[in-house]
Amino acid sequence: MTTKIRYLCIDDNPAELELALNRLARSEGRLETSVSVPLPFAAQIEEIQRRLQKSKLNGLLLDLRLDQNAQKVEKAIDYNAQLVASKLRSMMAERKLKEFPIILCSITSKLARSFDQDLASHDLFDLVLDKEQLDDYDPPAAAQLVSFASAYTNISKYARNSDFWTNVLRPPSTIELDIRIGEEFKPSLKKTPVHVLSRYVFEEIVKKPGPLIDEDTLYSRLGLNTASLRKSKLPAKLDLLARYSGPFSDTWNRWWWLAIEQWWKSADPDITPILSLTATERVAALKDKFGYGELRPAEPIAQGNSSRFTTICQSLKKPLDPIDGFMLSTTDLKPWHDRLYVCEDVARRPSKHNLERPLDSLEADRAKALPKRQPTKNQ
Repeated sequence: MTTKIRYLCIDDNPAELELALNRLARSEGRLETSVSVPLPFAAQIEEIQRRLQKSKLNGLLLDLRLDQNAQKVEKAIDYNAQLVASKLRSMMAERKLKEFPIILCSITSKLARSFDQDLASHDLFDLVLDKEQLDDYDPPAAAQLVSFASAYTNISKYARNSDFWTNVLRPPSTIELDIRIGEEFKPSLKKTPVHVLSRYVFEEIVKKPGPLIDEDTLYSRLGLNTASLRKSKLPAKLDLLARYSGPFSDTWNRWWWLAIEQWWKSADPDITPILSLTATERVAALKDKFGYGELRPAEPIAQGNSSRFTTICQSLKKPLDPIDGFMLSTTDLKPWHDRLYVCEDVARRPSKHNLERPLDSLEADRAKALPKRQPTKNQ
């Protein structure tokens, strides 16, 4: 029997949200949602506690503004999502409440007016969803909600000892975890709330390339045209060798790159390091050394670009050699993170490609200094 993941959604205009949440629940069999108008603050906290004690709560969805329809309830609602989340996080830190994910689910225009400016409250929430676009997320919003609740359970079960990060992240036995991961928590690991650790795993391990890489980066580094993988047994082999199985792996597919490099070296002690080869040379080695003859090499984004791919263009999700790319801002990257790049066309026209992260300041100057080129019919 499938274990249900139960989310309570508190919204002062529940009719807006109920239909969308019902669709989410139908698309993800493990998800169960219920929608409620906000209660007076003390009563609302008590209701959340009651549901938690009866095992009817695995996560909370909060609208940003809970007081806009206050006149429709018996007692005026004079609080917002930040106040609820802050109170609950304090209770969790004091061990008065079992920890669970708190998701902000609101309208983008509301967020832009208030929440985006309130940086101090961002860490209260595990995830921010736009309730007008719940059907458009990739990965699907329903899968994300289930994944966050499962991550809390997963992280909570491990002892806070010297093996904690290895136990949580589960790297393959062929590699060792980067010793810098989790180092900042050493003095206070036993007291660190689960929501802080969960956020760290999601933001610093899963979302950004480093020890783990996503599917586009994986096949870029292997030099592969992904269409040629349809009949290949290589993906199953890579999963066996290097598929990530820690928190959030049920929704975000990741692989341990170091494990794949170890596998590559195992074929021949004298084999050329994979990232030193062109895409054509990598595919030739996959055929000659490993027996995967049905594969084809990936093509560069632009004519004349290198095919010694090590990354992807963050906008186009296509293979890229950094020598042909433009580095994005690195202000929030950890030492183990890989740098992020975009191709020349994205650097030239960031607004056309909806580039979310800005170029590094020096790279922005370099992009501005590029010689103008004649537009093609497709541009």
